[in-house]
Amino acid sequence: MTEILNKTIIIILIGIIALSSSAQNVKVSSSVDKTQIFLNDVVTFTVTVSGSGIKSVKPAGLNIGNSWRIQNTSKSTSQNIQIVGGRMQASKNFNYIFYLSPMKNGTLTIP
Repeated sequence: MTEILNKTIIIILIGIIALSSSAQNVKVSSSVDKTQIFLNDVVTFTVTVSGSGIKSVKPAGLNIGNSWRIQNTSKSTSQNIQIVGGRMQASKNFNYIFYLSPMKNGTLTIP
């Protein structure tokens, strides 16, 4: 059984976010759908960039070393617009989804 103990993403999105100069409150987060998997199982690793004033995000390749195999990828974008106190507030979410399979047994980390 392979355990995924750490889902931190350190550099994958640093320097790859193309933001307008008016970008505010930008947040980058990541998550996995499972913390324990077997060899040949698939874990879904999602990286989300969200905030107001974001026009686009250009993702870099995911450097996962030789412990993981990328089975597939997908992406989605959503936008939320609210009018609060007569002022419009807009934010966007960019989701980058990686479907990963472990290449070996043991405790593995998604770098």
